[in-house]
Amino acid sequence: MDKPNSALVLPLSDTLGVLHKKNRFSPRTRAVLSQHHHNKKRHNMDKLLPPLVLGTSLLAASTLHAETISVKESISLNSQPAAVWALVGDYNGLHRWHPAVKSSTQDGNIRILTLQNGAQFVETLTEQSDKQYSYMIDKSPLPVSGYNSTISVTRGPNGTAQVTWGSSFEANGVSAEEAAEIVRGIYQAGLNNLQALYQ
Repeated sequence: MDKPNSALVLPLSDTLGVLHKKNRFSPRTRAVLSQHHHNKKRHNMDKLLPPLVLGTSLLAASTLHAETISVKESISLNSQPAAVWALVGDYNGLHRWHPAVKSSTQDGNIRILTLQNGAQFVETLTEQSDKQYSYMIDKSPLPVSGYNSTISVTRGPNGTAQVTWGSSFEANGVSAEEAAEIVRGIYQAGLNNLQALYQ
């Protein structure tokens, strides 16, 4: 089938937090998200530590920035690639298929994504073609820096559509493994929803 279920394409009411509670993330991703929340609380306590201890913790955190992390997820959809790209390739339309995104506004190459819980991502489109686009995150609540991503739709076996979402980035305040799990969970939530749309 070429057209997704229109009822599912509409913006959904789940936030990243709600997705967490509804067990839409894997157990490992839920654990990482919970730990990241704990780490943010601990960061506030660090302000009360003696300068020597705080300096040591900052030095340790800085080592997390050295490793470039790559994450890539893909899914095969039973639809023509052109039909899928009409949905996925809309740079200002992520809210139409990702359950955590409530709305998107675009001004030139800049888009602002508002999540269901009110958090915002500011992103810049860096490249766009007839089968993929690339963007970078300028500002977000994710514990990452230097984030660059590409999402593409290509032809798979038997006329199916292969959707691939990948990125490279550095961890910021968490381990490389934790950062990768958080990003992977976001990709999986979106791609799994696409799978439901095109069943």
